[in-house]
This record gives sequence, C-alpha cells and structure tokens, in this order.
Amino acid sequence: MTSDDFRITRRNLPHWQLSGSVYFVTFRVHQGELNTEERNIIFNAVKHFHSRRYWIWASVIMPDHVHLLLQLTSDANEKNITLGKALQGIKGYTGYEINKSRNTRGKFWQEESFDRIVRDEEELREKWNYIRNNPVKKNLADTPENYAFLWEPGPP
Repeated sequence: MTSDDFRITRRNLPHWQLSGSVYFVTFRVHQGELNTEERNIIFNAVKHFHSRRYWIWASVIMPDHVHLLLQLTSDANEKNITLGKALQGIKGYTGYEINKSRNTRGKFWQEESFDRIVRDEEELREKWNYIRNNPVKKNLADTPENYAFLWEPGPP
C-alpha cells in the first residue's frame, strides 16, 4: 500500500478511501420522501455506472434514503474513480432529474453522505443483510425479494 492508496478527507464526517475497498454508503434526501417514479430514477442511475465506475454488491432505494454496498473501479483511462466522484455522479444526476420532474430547484440530497470501509467478511455480510432487510423492517415488503428497489448483483 502506498500513500496514494489511502486518503482521509473531512467535512462534518470523516471519509476514508482505500483502493480496492468495499464501501457501505448511505445518503438521504434533503427533505420529504421519494415517490415510485423518483425511486426508479435513482435505481436506474445506480445501475447505469455499475461495472464502469463502481461495482454494486447490493443497493436499496428507500423512501427517504439510499444504501449502497459498492466497490470502486477504474475509468477507461485506468484512473481510479474516487468515492466522491462516484457519489457526485449519482446524486448530481438524480437530484437534477427529480427536481426537473417536480418542477423545483435547489438542494435535493443532503450534502454529505455516510460512508464506511467494510473491513472484513463478517462486516460485509452484516451490511449486506442490513441492506436486504431494510424494506422488510420498514414494512415496505414482506420479503427482501418482493421489494422492487433492491438490487443485488453480488461480488465482481
């Protein structure tokens, strides 16, 4: 590991980045809830850059937040994609599209996301199960498989 492989940045929350890591990420709407059409916009955006900017292990789009279990990849020029860049792509595009559909302007997502480097296989299973069971826990589906906005392509 070189110093280029590990970085720490901070706004209100600390953000650690380590090449090759899997991340558990959560980001929330600034206010209100997402309707079905808006959740579809986010669902499709998350899928859009799968295997190009990041690899999604599991994702769920909830009425007021999103959980991702993802691993960053390299772009076409073999440059490592940063977590900030990956999230900026998802949040920027979806915020714009949802504001456009609502005929509103301004901040859509909370500025900062929660992210954590997954440290071992046990934590990976725990975060994955958390994502899978979030819709059931919130009474949005009777099983994870019956929730339309859960996507689990698994490891690369």
